[in-house]
Amino acid sequence: MRATHLRTEYLENPLAIDIRPPRLFWRCAPENGEATQRAYRIAARSETGEPLWDSGRVESARTTHIAYEGVPLKSRSRVFWRVKLWDETGAEGEWSEEAWFETGLCDPSDWSAKWIAAPFVPSKKQRYPADYFQKTIRVQKPLQSARLYAAACGIYFAQFNGVRVGDDRLTPGYTDYPKRMQYQAYDVTHLIRQGENTLTFALGDGWFRGNIGAYNLRCVYGTQTKLLGQLELRYADGDAQTVGTDGSFFWNNDGPIRENDLKDGEVFDANRRPDFREHAKETTYKTKLVCSNNVPVREHERLFARLIRTPNGQDVLDFSQNIAGYVACRVPAAPGKTTTLRFGETLDKDGNFTQSNLQISTHPKHPTLQRVEIACTDEPFSYKPEFCVFGFRYVLAEDWPGAVDPADFTAIAVYSDMEQTGSFSCDHPLVDRLVENTRWSMKGNFLDVPTDCPQRERNPWTGDAQVFFETGAYLMDLAPFMRKWLIDIADAQKKNGCVRS
Repeated sequence: MRATHLRTEYLENPLAIDIRPPRLFWRCAPENGEATQRAYRIAARSETGEPLWDSGRVESARTTHIAYEGVPLKSRSRVFWRVKLWDETGAEGEWSEEAWFETGLCDPSDWSAKWIAAPFVPSKKQRYPADYFQKTIRVQKPLQSARLYAAACGIYFAQFNGVRVGDDRLTPGYTDYPKRMQYQAYDVTHLIRQGENTLTFALGDGWFRGNIGAYNLRCVYGTQTKLLGQLELRYADGDAQTVGTDGSFFWNNDGPIRENDLKDGEVFDANRRPDFREHAKETTYKTKLVCSNNVPVREHERLFARLIRTPNGQDVLDFSQNIAGYVACRVPAAPGKTTTLRFGETLDKDGNFTQSNLQISTHPKHPTLQRVEIACTDEPFSYKPEFCVFGFRYVLAEDWPGAVDPADFTAIAVYSDMEQTGSFSCDHPLVDRLVENTRWSMKGNFLDVPTDCPQRERNPWTGDAQVFFETGAYLMDLAPFMRKWLIDIADAQKKNGCVRS
C-alpha cells in the first residue's frame, strides 16, 4: 500500500499558506486489490535536509486533517514531507513521493513594502484607465530563489521583463477588503536575470471599485485603487534583498487599457504604451493581509466558434456553450478603426443577437454592457482581456475590420481551479446532458466567490451557495473554496448576525 495524492490544507504543493499548524491529507493506493490502511508514518524535512518531524508509526486509518506536529514553522519555510503506510495485514508499503508546502508572510512585521496608488484623487463618478507601476531592479550575483508577494485594492497582474508572472487571473480575488485581503505568492526565480530587471504591475478596478451589483453600483469599497508588492531575493552566497513597493516606483495610466470593469468590460487601445514619468503616491490601507489558502482563478476550457449571419445582417460568433470567461482574438491591421465585441447568452425570437435577458427589468436605465472596445493599429495583434469576465455563448462583432473569420476567436472559460471529482453517465443522453449543464453552471458561478449568475452582477450570495453546496461537492473538491467563502461571510456579518448585501 502506498500513499498518493498528497495535499496540504487541501492544496497541492501550496507556495504560501498561513494556517498553523497545517493539516496533511493523502489517498491510499493498494498494491493488489482491496486493502485498508492500518497505520501511517509521516516524515518531514527542511529545504536543507534537516529533519523537522517524524511521527513514527501511528496506528490509525485516518488519511485526512492530520496536523503537522514538527518543529514550529516560521514565515517563508519550505517543508518537504512524505508518508509510509501499513495495510490491515501488517504489510509495510514504500514511502510516497515527496510533497511540499511553503509558509507565507505570516506576521505583519514581515511586510516592509508600502501601499502605492496613482498620484491623484479619483472621482467616484468617473471611470479611469488601468494604472501601471514600474521599477528597475539590479541583480548583480547568482540567485538561489526569488519570491514575489502582492495584493491590491482592485485586481492586478505583474510582469518581469515583459513576461507575465504566474497564470492566476483576477488576483487577489474578492474579500471584505477592510477586514481581510488575500495576497498571492509567486516563485519568480526563473524570470530574473543577471543585471537590470524591470518589474511592472498593472492595476484595475475589480470588485473593489468596479460595477459589481445588478444596478451599476460602483466604488463599493473605495474610489482609490491601491497596490502592495514585495520582492524577496535570496542569493547563492547567503545574502538577501527585499524590494517593496514605495514612492520610488514610477506610475502611468497612459497604457492600452483605457477603461476596465469586471462586469462591463474593457476599452483597449493597441496604439498606446505607458510612458513612466511620474512617481507613485505612497498611501496606507488598514486591513489584515492573509494567504488565500485557496485554489486560484485560472483559464480552463477553450472553445471555438462558428459564424452566424443573423436575419438582421449582423456577424455573430456561436461558441455552442454558455460559459463565464472572455474571448481571445486576432485583430487585423486597420489603423484608425475601432471595433466592438458584445457578449450575450442567447438569440432573440427572430434569431438576432440580444442582451435583453441580462437586464433588470425594473431598472432599464442600468444596462449590462458586457463588451470590449478595441482600437486597431497598422499591424495585426492578439488581444485578450485582463480585468473582466462575461457570461456568454454568443459574441457580436461590430465594425470588425474586414471579414469575420471564426478561426481568429477563442472563448476561454475562467473559474476557480477546483479539482473535478464526481462523474456520472447513464443510457439516457438527456440526463447526461443535465448533469453536464449543472457542471457548466458551477464553472460559470465559482470565481473566487459563489455567484448566482455570471453576467449582470458579480456579488456573491449566501442563498445560492447554500442551495447548491451538496451538488457542487459531488462534482468538484469544494473544501478550500468554501473555507475561504465562509471566512468572507464571517467578515461581512453585522453585530446582529446579518450579512451585508
